[in-house]
Amino acid sequence: MASDDFEQDATERACAPMLYFSHDSNAADDIKCKRLIRRGGFEAYGRWWRLCELLALARGHTIHVEEPDESEILADDLGFGSQDECHEYVDILAELGLIDGTAWSEGCIESHRMTDNALRFGRRRASGARGGRSCKDSASNA
Repeated sequence: MASDDFEQDATERACAPMLYFSHDSNAADDIKCKRLIRRGGFEAYGRWWRLCELLALARGHTIHVEEPDESEILADDLGFGSQDECHEYVDILAELGLIDGTAWSEGCIESHRMTDNALRFGRRRASGARGGRSCKDSASNA
């Protein structure tokens, strides 16, 4: 498999839901997380990691909230009493840079960090699908 084919395969595999993702043991020391904790306490921080779990499970690691029922479901999943409370919270995440503010303004929730995690995961999936063949073997079989 050529390098470009491998990257395309890895990117496609990265869109699949992830059963796990990296959670650094010092994540609370990240300045964005520290700011989140200062603004909303550990409840906001816990909601952040719940949102990360939802992103990991979503195809393409994007949560769509354009429709009212999608927004209500997200509010329920994050333990908010209303869509408005949930939107205020997600506004804070965008302001802090924990999620992509442009995507949020377009009705989607995306996280650059989750996208990077997914791509690393996709590359591992693609490598596993190659069956341990070396790059040299793959190139000679192309």
